[in-house]
Amino acid sequence: MRRNLLRESISYGTRRSVVHTAIITSTIVGTILNLINQLPNLLNHTPLSPMKIFLNYLTPYLVATIGAIRMCFQFESKMQKRSNPEPTSDLQGCSSPSTLKNPTDVQTR
Repeated sequence: MRRNLLRESISYGTRRSVVHTAIITSTIVGTILNLINQLPNLLNHTPLSPMKIFLNYLTPYLVATIGAIRMCFQFESKMQKRSNPEPTSDLQGCSSPSTLKNPTDVQTR
């Protein structure tokens, strides 16, 4: 069982690549959701709901971030099961110091 699950989750979730992807996803999906959810307000020239706007962007951001965190944990788990813990795919940003032979191999954010 993981001792520092929250700490590792925050570490993965705040990595530059994860945040960047989540922002792009949130911008595209959030805009589409806002158009769908608030189209009647736009057409009738009635006030938009700031809470709906916020939630329509927050939800895809959180979904993308949580998905990336889960992927990193799964990747780390697979790497620990192998005899060679050295990352060999494009997911090197998911590697934590505990899964590498040399902790200095971890990419900075």
